[in-house]
Amino acid sequence: MLTTIQIVCPRTSTILSFDDGAKMPINEANVPPSYTFDLYSAIPYATLDETTREQLWDDGLHLTGQGYKVMGAAIAIRLFEILQSIQEL
Repeated sequence: MLTTIQIVCPRTSTILSFDDGAKMPINEANVPPSYTFDLYSAIPYATLDETTREQLWDDGLHLTGQGYKVMGAAIAIRLFEILQSIQEL
């Protein structure tokens, strides 16, 4: 499966395309810094055991209350990493 992402930089109208075969970090594309968070890696649906999946996922699309707490904690960790990297610049 080939995933293609297109990003348009509003300031310059530059179109950036990314695919699985040729990934270019966004920060190297001469656009303002961008940061990402991979929710699938934080709370993978397919690879969780059934008990954990039932605790975190409500219907395969929406999370349970506990799932949203896990997601919030994972986002907070990533945000903290980003803030630390900005302070180091």
